[in-house]
Order: sequence, then structure tokens, then C-alpha cells
Amino acid sequence: MTELALPAAGSTPASHPWRRARRALLVLALLGVLALVGGQVAIVSIHPAAQGSFSAVNVVGGAMCGDPMMDSASCVVSDYAPGKSAALAFSIRNDGPIGMTVEAVQPIGADLVPLVALYPALPASGQLVSWTDTRPFEPIEVSPGGEAIILMIGSMSTDCETVGVNWMVDGGLIIDHALLTVRWGLIGSEITLPFVSAMEVRIPQAGACSGT
Repeated sequence: MTELALPAAGSTPASHPWRRARRALLVLALLGVLALVGGQVAIVSIHPAAQGSFSAVNVVGGAMCGDPMMDSASCVVSDYAPGKSAALAFSIRNDGPIGMTVEAVQPIGADLVPLVALYPALPASGQLVSWTDTRPFEPIEVSPGGEAIILMIGSMSTDCETVGVNWMVDGGLIIDHALLTVRWGLIGSEITLPFVSAMEVRIPQAGACSGT
């Protein structure tokens, strides 16, 4: 009769080699994930999204601001007129070492008492900017060192009465930045991107509903 050898009391059975190998692989995989996430967190922490080389403002009757109170290099001011079209364009550059995705751009002015509201769009033909030939915004992939152009298209409010009640004569709205949701790999972040060229919508002396 064959006798079974039982481990002595208080002793620990030896681990099988395949179990030790599996544990080692799990540890290595966990360390790899932590390193990947840590690297991407480090990239996000230095905010590699930057102003691009392109910026423009398109508004009827626009003129250069005399003394813009902002960080933008230039500013275009236009008097409010009901329903007047307004638009601007800017580019965002990826200064990071890995690809970047611009996932969303917040509308500008839509959450305020109506004066002007601008909504994100993209050029219909690649990087060629047209104020009329556009397509709906969708997430944009930007390679390291690359740029992408984003449009903000809209108009001034048609609600003269509300504008007249809520906005002072010679007051107005300065649009000098956008809020974007940007992702690098697994990590996303909301950033503020200043414009090189800003827009100011001003309430004229003649009154909010003059249409001038």
C-alpha cells in the first residue's frame, strides 16, 4: 500500500511554480498600468495645450479696440445690433509628446442674459477657414506639435428689450477665451485657452434696440 506524505503540523505547503509566475505577471502588469497613468497625469499637469498660430474675428462693423482690458494681443469691438452675425476662429496646438483629443468646446455667452451666443464648429475643408462653409463640431485628434482650427459661430441677441434692461449703455461683453475638454490618452482635463484675437460686443450710446 502506498502511503501519502502529509505536511508536518504548522508547516506551509510550497507554492507551485506557475502560481508564483502568475503573481509576478500580475505585479508587472499593475506596475505598467501605474506607470502609464502616472506619465499621463504628469503630461496633463504641465498643460501642453497652447494657443495656436491662427486667430481671427468676423463681425459686421468691427474696429480695433482702443485699450483692450485683456491678455489678448488684439481685440475687435462691434456695437450690439439685434441679430447681427458674429464669429471668431482660433487654433489650438499640442505641445505634448503624445496625441491629444479636443473632445468638447463650451458655447460662449449662451449661459448669460442674452447678448451674443457663439457655438463651436469646424471648417468644412480641413484647415481652410470659411465663415459660411462649416460643419458641426466633433472630437479632433491633434498629433504632437500639430494644430487644429476651431470656429465659434453665432449672432447677437434679437431680444432688444431684454438686452436694454440687463446691459448698461457703453457696457458689454469681452470674449477672450474658450473652455475646452481635452484628453491625453486615458486622462482628460478642462482647460482655459486664451484667444490671440478677442471680440468685444458693446452697447452703443444710441440704445440697445437702435439696430446701429
